[in-house]
Amino acid sequence: MEKANGKGQKATGPTLGITIRRLVLSLLCMLHGPLGIPATLGLTSIPYAVLTLHRPHNVDDRDTFEQIMHGIDHISHDVVIVFPMHPRTRETLSASHAAAAMLEAGRLRLVEPQGYLEFLGLVERSEVVLTDSGGVQEETTVLGVPCLTLRPNTERPATVSEGTNKIVGTSTERIIEAWEGIKASAPPAGRRPQLWDGRAAERIVEVLRSGVESGAIARRADRGVETMTPRHRLAMKRTG
Repeated sequence: MEKANGKGQKATGPTLGITIRRLVLSLLCMLHGPLGIPATLGLTSIPYAVLTLHRPHNVDDRDTFEQIMHGIDHISHDVVIVFPMHPRTRETLSASHAAAAMLEAGRLRLVEPQGYLEFLGLVERSEVVLTDSGGVQEETTVLGVPCLTLRPNTERPATVSEGTNKIVGTSTERIIEAWEGIKASAPPAGRRPQLWDGRAAERIVEVLRSGVESGAIARRADRGVETMTPRHRLAMKRTG
């Protein structure tokens, strides 16, 4: 598990350095051309931001949710906010005064949860993504889209140190400050972190090949058989 707090990144726990997340690999395989924006949303000619919220601390605590909404309200005066709303957020949203004001003014647009490719199409063309999702932090880094993470930390520190992600937490002031920073500067100079290149399968095959040639994998397999119960060994003979 990895965690970062925005001031420094630290990775802990076991990792397999030659692989990348399957999600990133799948995303890279899909990026053979522009993903496009779902036409039914009518977003082809207007600037917009994408918002996703689903974590209990953000959507079940009404005070925290309202802080976030006030920050989003500031942004919504510059770009329309597109919110594929998680079902658990519906009740809290209905009680939010800031959200009600944005909805009435047409600055907040609620949409149904999108399919994976449709959602990536939204993200690809957005001005910024505001999220508490770990996976979305990775997707924005791969797509080169600014991301503001509405949490105090992240399990994806590479998206902060090398990508387009910025941890802002849930305070209204920090959300506004981060957005104004995006407006005042050039697009983030993030890059895909090392090994996020869609070639994980090749590296895995190479490790397996080397293990077979050196005998390491066979030795480990033998040790596994030695620790098997007689019942498991019999089952292996039958299936072999």
